[in-house]
Amino acid sequence: MTFESDGSSDRVMPKSTKLERVINAGTDGAIFFLFHPDDLAHHNQSDLGWFNDDCAPELSAGKLIAFMTGGDGGFSFRITENGVLTQLEKKHHVCSWDFGLAVSHNRVFLDGGDNLPSLEQVDDPLDEDCDEIDKDCWIEIANGNYKVTVHAVNCWTEPDYKPIKGLTSYIIHFQPVTDFKDIKPAKGPVKLFHDKGWKPMV
Repeated sequence: MTFESDGSSDRVMPKSTKLERVINAGTDGAIFFLFHPDDLAHHNQSDLGWFNDDCAPELSAGKLIAFMTGGDGGFSFRITENGVLTQLEKKHHVCSWDFGLAVSHNRVFLDGGDNLPSLEQVDDPLDEDCDEIDKDCWIEIANGNYKVTVHAVNCWTEPDYKPIKGLTSYIIHFQPVTDFKDIKPAKGPVKLFHDKGWKPMV
């Protein structure tokens, strides 16, 4: 799918940004989203869980990224524009999925579900009084089109499930692209679980 340009050159091919950080975030719904609240404002009056019924239009337009974790709790995310995985990440890599993302507000929000626009939205990420933890979930990035590859990593030892030093639960890679024609849009949230041998499912 090709993103409809508004005439601004940086919406076609964004300038490079130096992204390299780790975000720690939690979810009570075993799912995470990437979005900007203004792009989903039309869902302010939607029922909680509207994304389970039909979020294909938002996914196709690059207004939303949604992936399921297979469980609740805290997760860590390496945010990067460098698509090279470390040897340790390659060893524990499980699966990945490519999403299209159209950034038009110079930032996007990583959320475990509480802040997604709906009738039962818990917090508004745009609120200046937003909790400091939530503020850490903003990702500053230049406007434009991106291929966003989300990698699931088996980052715990077995059978005691202790975290492996040097690994995060997910790696989120932002790559500037001209359009989305080579990215197959998901029809719903993608299941990116951490189990060895897991294959992405929609």
